[in-house]
Amino acid sequence: MRHMEIQLGKDGIKTQKFNSDVGDTTGCTLRLLLDTIPREKQSIKHGIHAEAWLRSVKTASEVS
Repeated sequence: MRHMEIQLGKDGIKTQKFNSDVGDTTGCTLRLLLDTIPREKQSIKHGIHAEAWLRSVKTASEVS
């Protein structure tokens, strides 16, 4: 399943969930991953295949 987020511009994105704690790119990545693993499968380990956004140490750390 793929998820998308409409970007609201530099000012609009400041108030999005996670951004004030981890920054814009990591915040966007975390929002896109929300609810992507069904609750009944959360105890199973999952891998994530991603583009350049997950190459950030901060993003990889937050996702883990």
